[in-house]
Amino acid sequence: MRVEIAKKALKIYERIDEPDRSRIKEDILSLSHNPHPPPSTRLVGSDFFRIRRGNWRIIYYIDKGNNLILITKIARRNEKTYT
Repeated sequence: MRVEIAKKALKIYERIDEPDRSRIKEDILSLSHNPHPPPSTRLVGSDFFRIRRGNWRIIYYIDKGNNLILITKIARRNEKTYT
């Protein structure tokens, strides 16, 4: 599958300090081989999934028709992460 990152998520990713950025990059790259890696979970009442990486969350959508995984949000875990 092809993995794309939304512009807004990419801006956040670029501001993340190492080593968190490297770990997040590994998770994103691994999605092309396995869209449901062990740490991923479907968000309740949604078609989106999330991966936990320390205090960071990677929110993504799988579009099977277009063979695409879209990273929609990368956010530090807080009360606004899933809105």
